[in-house]
Amino acid sequence: MLLRAGTPEDVARAERIVQIVASAQETRPQDAHYGNFRWHFEDEVVRDLNGVEFVLDALNAMIREHAGTLSGAASESIRAMIALGLREIDRLDVHPSYTNIALSDISNSVLGGEAVGDDAFVARGHRRLDEWFAFTDRSGAPHEFNSPTYAAVDTL
Repeated sequence: MLLRAGTPEDVARAERIVQIVASAQETRPQDAHYGNFRWHFEDEVVRDLNGVEFVLDALNAMIREHAGTLSGAASESIRAMIALGLREIDRLDVHPSYTNIALSDISNSVLGGEAVGDDAFVARGHRRLDEWFAFTDRSGAPHEFNSPTYAAVDTL
Protein backbone atom coordinates (compact mmCIF):
# COMPACT_ATOMS: atom_id res chain seq x y z
CA MET A 1 0.00 0.00 0.00
CA LEU A 2 2.78 2.43 0.86
CA LEU A 3 4.58 1.80 -2.42
CA ARG A 4 1.39 2.18 -4.42
CA ALA A 5 0.96 5.67 -2.98
CA GLY A 6 4.52 6.37 -4.07
CA THR A 7 5.11 9.56 -2.10
CA PRO A 8 8.70 10.00 -0.95
CA GLU A 9 7.57 9.66 2.68
CA ASP A 10 5.65 6.44 1.97
CA VAL A 11 8.55 4.95 0.01
CA ALA A 12 10.93 5.80 2.86
CA ARG A 13 8.56 4.17 5.35
CA ALA A 14 8.28 1.05 3.18
CA GLU A 15 12.07 0.86 2.94
CA ARG A 16 12.36 1.03 6.74
CA ILE A 17 9.90 -1.86 6.94
CA VAL A 18 12.06 -3.83 4.49
CA GLN A 19 15.01 -3.32 6.86
CA ILE A 20 12.94 -4.57 9.79
CA VAL A 21 11.85 -7.65 7.81
CA ALA A 22 15.48 -8.32 6.92
CA SER A 23 16.34 -8.31 10.63
CA ALA A 24 13.85 -11.17 11.15
CA GLN A 25 15.59 -13.44 8.63
CA GLU A 26 17.83 -16.19 10.01
CA THR A 27 21.27 -15.32 8.63
CA ARG A 28 23.51 -17.62 10.65
CA PRO A 29 24.77 -20.26 8.19
CA GLN A 30 25.06 -22.89 10.94
CA ASP A 31 21.35 -22.56 11.83
CA ALA A 32 19.12 -25.39 10.62
CA HIS A 33 16.71 -22.85 9.14
CA TYR A 34 19.19 -20.49 7.56
CA GLY A 35 17.17 -18.20 5.28
CA ASN A 36 13.82 -18.59 7.03
CA PHE A 37 12.10 -15.84 9.03
CA ARG A 38 11.09 -15.56 12.65
CA TRP A 39 7.31 -15.33 12.88
CA HIS A 40 7.41 -12.83 15.78
CA PHE A 41 10.19 -10.47 16.68
CA GLU A 42 10.10 -11.85 20.21
CA ASP A 43 10.99 -15.31 18.90
CA GLU A 44 14.64 -16.13 19.37
CA VAL A 45 14.55 -18.80 16.66
CA VAL A 46 12.44 -19.76 13.67
CA ARG A 47 9.36 -21.53 15.05
CA ASP A 48 7.07 -21.63 12.02
CA LEU A 49 8.81 -23.16 9.02
CA ASN A 50 6.20 -21.66 6.70
CA GLY A 51 7.36 -18.15 7.50
CA VAL A 52 9.75 -18.14 4.56
CA GLU A 53 6.90 -18.86 2.13
CA PHE A 54 4.68 -16.08 3.41
CA VAL A 55 7.45 -13.50 3.51
CA LEU A 56 8.73 -14.43 0.04
CA ASP A 57 5.17 -14.21 -1.32
CA ALA A 58 5.22 -10.54 -0.30
CA LEU A 59 8.83 -9.81 -1.24
CA ASN A 60 8.43 -11.29 -4.71
CA ALA A 61 5.36 -9.15 -5.34
CA MET A 62 7.13 -6.08 -3.99
CA ILE A 63 10.21 -6.43 -6.18
CA ARG A 64 8.17 -7.26 -9.29
CA GLU A 65 5.74 -4.39 -8.89
CA HIS A 66 7.87 -1.68 -7.29
CA ALA A 67 11.54 -2.20 -8.14
CA GLY A 68 11.52 1.12 -10.00
CA THR A 69 10.15 2.96 -6.96
CA LEU A 70 12.53 1.48 -4.40
CA SER A 71 16.08 2.64 -3.85
CA GLY A 72 18.87 0.45 -5.18
CA ALA A 73 19.79 -0.51 -1.62
CA ALA A 74 16.24 -1.59 -0.75
CA SER A 75 15.91 -3.57 -3.98
CA GLU A 76 19.20 -5.33 -3.32
CA SER A 77 18.15 -6.11 0.25
CA ILE A 78 14.92 -7.65 -1.01
CA ARG A 79 16.77 -9.70 -3.62
CA ALA A 80 19.25 -10.89 -0.99
CA MET A 81 16.41 -11.99 1.30
CA ILE A 82 14.74 -13.79 -1.60
CA ALA A 83 17.96 -15.56 -2.61
CA LEU A 84 18.59 -16.76 0.94
CA GLY A 85 14.94 -17.73 1.41
CA LEU A 86 14.95 -19.79 -1.79
CA ARG A 87 17.64 -22.03 -0.34
CA GLU A 88 15.49 -22.71 2.72
CA ILE A 89 12.46 -23.43 0.53
CA ASP A 90 14.53 -25.94 -1.40
CA ARG A 91 15.77 -27.60 1.81
CA LEU A 92 12.24 -27.84 3.23
CA ASP A 93 10.89 -29.27 -0.05
CA VAL A 94 7.30 -29.70 1.19
CA HIS A 95 5.14 -32.58 -0.03
CA PRO A 96 2.56 -31.72 -2.73
CA SER A 97 -0.25 -32.70 -0.35
CA TYR A 98 0.54 -29.58 1.70
CA THR A 99 -1.35 -27.65 -0.95
CA ASN A 100 -1.08 -24.02 0.14
CA ILE A 101 2.61 -24.22 1.02
CA ALA A 102 3.43 -26.37 -2.02
CA LEU A 103 1.79 -23.76 -4.26
CA SER A 104 3.66 -20.96 -2.49
CA ASP A 105 6.86 -22.98 -2.94
CA ILE A 106 6.16 -23.21 -6.68
CA SER A 107 5.31 -19.53 -7.04
CA ASN A 108 8.22 -18.36 -4.90
CA SER A 109 10.67 -20.59 -6.74
CA VAL A 110 9.66 -19.24 -10.15
CA LEU A 111 9.17 -15.58 -9.22
CA GLY A 112 12.08 -15.52 -6.79
CA GLY A 113 14.35 -17.23 -9.28
CA GLU A 114 13.40 -14.61 -11.85
CA ALA A 115 13.94 -11.79 -9.34
CA VAL A 116 17.45 -12.93 -8.47
CA GLY A 117 18.37 -14.22 -11.92
CA ASP A 118 18.67 -17.86 -10.87
CA ASP A 119 17.35 -20.11 -13.64
CA ALA A 120 17.82 -23.21 -11.48
CA PHE A 121 15.10 -21.99 -9.11
CA VAL A 122 12.82 -21.10 -12.01
CA ALA A 123 13.28 -24.64 -13.35
CA ARG A 124 12.72 -26.03 -9.84
CA GLY A 125 9.41 -24.19 -9.64
CA HIS A 126 8.31 -25.58 -13.01
CA ARG A 127 9.30 -29.11 -11.96
CA ARG A 128 7.46 -28.75 -8.66
CA LEU A 129 4.36 -27.53 -10.53
CA ASP A 130 4.45 -30.62 -12.73
CA GLU A 131 4.80 -32.77 -9.60
CA TRP A 132 1.89 -31.00 -7.91
CA PHE A 133 -0.33 -31.46 -10.99
CA ALA A 134 0.54 -35.17 -11.18
CA PHE A 135 -0.05 -35.69 -7.46
CA THR A 136 -3.34 -33.78 -7.54
CA ASP A 137 -4.49 -35.66 -10.63
CA ARG A 138 -3.82 -38.99 -8.90
CA SER A 139 -5.63 -37.96 -5.72
CA GLY A 140 -8.55 -36.30 -7.54
CA ALA A 141 -8.42 -32.91 -5.83
CA PRO A 142 -6.07 -30.61 -3.94
CA HIS A 143 -5.75 -31.93 -0.39
CA GLU A 144 -6.73 -28.64 1.20
CA PHE A 145 -9.65 -27.96 -1.12
CA ASN A 146 -12.26 -27.72 1.62
CA SER A 147 -10.45 -25.23 3.83
CA PRO A 148 -11.84 -21.67 3.60
CA THR A 149 -8.49 -20.33 4.76
CA TYR A 150 -6.42 -22.19 2.19
CA ALA A 151 -8.91 -22.00 -0.66
CA ALA A 152 -8.07 -18.35 -1.27
CA VAL A 153 -4.34 -19.13 -1.31
CA ASP A 154 -4.83 -22.18 -3.51
CA THR A 155 -6.97 -20.46 -6.14
CA LEU A 156 -5.22 -17.08 -6.46
